[in-house]
Amino acid sequence: MRDHLHAVSGQVIAIGVALLMGAIIILMVGESPVRVFMTLLRGAFGDQEKIAGTLLQTTPILICGVAACIGLRGGMFNVGIEGQLFLGGFAAAWVGFAMPLPAGIHTLAALALAVVAGAAWVAIPAYFRARYNTNEVVSTILSNYVAVLLTSYFTIFLFKRPGGWSETPPILATSY
Repeated sequence: MRDHLHAVSGQVIAIGVALLMGAIIILMVGESPVRVFMTLLRGAFGDQEKIAGTLLQTTPILICGVAACIGLRGGMFNVGIEGQLFLGGFAAAWVGFAMPLPAGIHTLAALALAVVAGAAWVAIPAYFRARYNTNEVVSTILSNYVAVLLTSYFTIFLFKRPGGWSETPPILATSY
């Protein structure tokens, strides 16, 4: 119990120091920290639409944080989570626009393929780490660039909406 309180108190102190530093910087530019922090809170949690927008923006970051924790628990430092997110997101979008499925199954299929795509992408650096003892930090960072460009290529050239700009076909209504 004492260790738990010690860990929580460290986090509370870190948040307090961050807020204090932010308040000092805000004062240095001549604004009111209370007004700025209240505006920040209203912008993120002001009404249902703003809460939904906040959740929409933070969910991928939280999922990436969980993915980083899983790798760290296994003793690996995975910096390639951005690439896995891009390819997983594109895989989910592909299921959304290319596979007409029933409503409940469509969402689950998109999520499942997103997980498979992200796992397959990280399997490449994992193989090189296991087989050739390469540094996973370097290989996963490099794989990010490839994943982002590969996703752009898919979106702009291979799966571009007919007659459209660089966008995929519309996601089917049964996928969400």
